[in-house]
This record gives sequence, structure tokens and C-alpha cells, in this order.
Amino acid sequence: MSSPPLAAYRHLLRVVRNVFKGDEAMLSGAYSELRSRFEASRADSDPGVVKKKLEEASEAADFIRSFVVQCHVNEKGTVRVKPEKHQVESMQDEITEEQFDISVKHGMSRPRCS
Repeated sequence: MSSPPLAAYRHLLRVVRNVFKGDEAMLSGAYSELRSRFEASRADSDPGVVKKKLEEASEAADFIRSFVVQCHVNEKGTVRVKPEKHQVESMQDEITEEQFDISVKHGMSRPRCS
């Protein structure tokens, strides 16, 4: 059986791999950052500190999975954002309809999701 810190590390690696697939520079940077943060905490033995860091790792994984969206530049040079269905649902949970309408009214483009 895997230790909770190792399980959290592996979970974050999977999330990062899925979110940044095809973007080797971001993958490499994210992997390095994850490794350095987990290595820095390797010696932590206080159960309260370990619990807090595991909660932070879980929150980080949820945030990355829900709110980090890769952009792609098409052949015309236009940047396209295509969030996954679960990201659109997460964003809808975080913003009220009134806030969304205000952002559109002030010139922010309405996201297109397909």
C-alpha cells in the first residue's frame, strides 16, 4: 500500500500530465516544481503539518484540473481555448450569472465551449 504523501504526489503527477499533455515545456516545469516541493517536505514528521500539506496537495490538484486550460494557436495565429466539460461546470459553480453578465458587459468575450 502506498503512503499518503506518495499517493498525493502521484495524483498530482497524473493531473499535471493530463492538463499539460502535448506541452513538454509546461510538463517539465510542473514536474520539477512538484518534485522540489515534495522533496522539501520529505523530512516533515509532525502529523498536523503532514495533514495540512496533504490537504494543500489535494486542493492544488483540484484547482489545476478545474481551472487550468491550455490554449492552442491555430494556423491563422488565433489563440483558441477549449475547456473540458468538467472545467466549464467547475467555472459555473464558482461564478454567479450576475458576475458573468457583468464581465461580458465590460468587454470580456463570452467563452465558447464545444
